Amino acid sequence: MIALTLLSDNMKMDKSKDTLKDYFKTGKRPTQEHFAELIDSINSPFIGEMKLLSFSKVPKGWAKCNGQLLAINEHSTLFSLIGTNYGGDGINTFALPNNASQNYVIALEGRIPNVLDEVSDEANENYNLGQLTTTEIYNEVDNDGFNEFRFRLFDLQNEVILSSSKRYLSKSSAFDALKNAVNYFLNVPDSLQIKQSSKGKWFFNIVDNSTKILARRIEYFETEQACKEEVLRVKEILKND
Repeated sequence: MIALTLLSDNMKMDKSKDTLKDYFKTGKRPTQEHFAELIDSINSPFIGEMKLLSFSKVPKGWAKCNGQLLAINEHSTLFSLIGTNYGGDGINTFALPNNASQNYVIALEGRIPNVLDEVSDEANENYNLGQLTTTEIYNEVDNDGFNEFRFRLFDLQNEVILSSSKRYLSKSSAFDALKNAVNYFLNVPDSLQIKQSSKGKWFFNIVDNSTKILARRIEYFETEQACKEEVLRVKEILKND
């Protein structure tokens, strides 16, 4: 059995790291609790980390890897790491490794591994869905210590027609997320949300079956009709791409 780390709560770890950094900068001494939290966080497994057990019962916070399917919207972090390498439709589900004959487990809770694709000199790289669009996967660095990535989809007029609603751990997972969003948009009923902002402007989102946003159109439209017409235009581009 293999268990897989699915979720991560780094709040205590981040708090402890910040406290320790503050200590080196200011001389302010961290408490014993801060050190304990940091040690606990370091001992936490990585999401997707596999271990071999000498007993058959799966510990709490781990999942048995027997090829079972998991819901993408419930385990998006793990999906961004392993995608559909072991199966699943890539729309609603993905599969865990199938090592049922061996006593492996992989953690369900822990730290997010910093497994990132190499970044080019421009910190950008283009991927193509087809001939009618260009995809930009760009690097976004913030104060959390992780290099993370977003996507933008351009038409032939170099206009952004879709963009990511979240950040991803690698370029490949960002591109997989874009393809997943496009697949939903073209093939899954009720995957479109047309909404109005607080300022009366219109925009649209692509969502999964749980209404989690997969991609969005960041431009605001003056009327709902204009927004609907753009939806049809984008869908036509993607169908022919």
